[in-house]
Amino acid sequence: MAALSVAPLSFATGGLPTGAMAPQESGFLRLDERVSSGVPGMVLARVPSDAEQALASHLVRRVRTQGGVGILARGGASAPALRDAAIGLGVEATDLDPARFAAQLSKRAEARHAVIVLPCPEAGSWDAAVLQELHASPGGLWVLLGEQAFTEVDIYDVGTNLSRAERAVWLRAASEEEHGPLSDSSLAKLESFWEGARRPAQRMELTEAGKRVLTVVSLLGRGWPSAGLGELGSAEGVDELHRAGALATETHLVHVSEAYADHASELATRATASARSSAVAATLLARETDPWARMHAALLSLVVDPAAASALHTSA
Repeated sequence: MAALSVAPLSFATGGLPTGAMAPQESGFLRLDERVSSGVPGMVLARVPSDAEQALASHLVRRVRTQGGVGILARGGASAPALRDAAIGLGVEATDLDPARFAAQLSKRAEARHAVIVLPCPEAGSWDAAVLQELHASPGGLWVLLGEQAFTEVDIYDVGTNLSRAERAVWLRAASEEEHGPLSDSSLAKLESFWEGARRPAQRMELTEAGKRVLTVVSLLGRGWPSAGLGELGSAEGVDELHRAGALATETHLVHVSEAYADHASELATRATASARSSAVAATLLARETDPWARMHAALLSLVVDPAAASALHTSA
């Protein structure tokens, strides 16, 4: 496959970009209001890395509790974030030309009045090239998360800690989440949840079956279709990960949850050749065949089968 031509995306390296909003008090509340409005556009939430995932979850939750379409596009080591966005919007990732791909995303985002939250990409990446095209015609609202200022977009500065007013907004969205832990009307169940939340979280010790599946999910480096988890390991291992809260699902794609991210990374580092082979097979048998999948499969194969890795790299 021919290499993708990616135009550089301009980022500001000092101060605020021209036309951007100056930082004001309570960027969290202003951003929450902006997302709630659903007005199409592109904005940057400048947030510390340790709070990115939490802010993303809140914003998507806020949209969904209002009956809107909120998509959290995580991406991963073997797939760009906009691949997740495309899946959430129902766009087939067949034409990877940045301009044409952006046009498809814009059309679907506009039709669904969608709000898409994703990490701010690196300059020169494919994600960045597509977002450059989307900037002129976004269709929906695109919220970029990071610390680096993106040109010609409104900036919302969000800190690690929330004020009392900000916590109230966060809690309201959490309480209105359908099937969420605070959605139950039972006073006893709500109190039980609160008591549990006050206790220190303890990670469940996994069996070998659970560790095997978690290892493969981590090695994949991309969200995996929730309906196809059985392809990655035993049913017992998959069930155990669900019970432990080790998996998080967004737009039908399963990722390792934040609570188990470090443990999953450790397991992936010590992965056996068998686990790597399983991840390679799963990657190549995915419903879509894209250059990122083949490149990642090549990297995973280096330890197991260098010759196969070379062939995969050539075909990517």
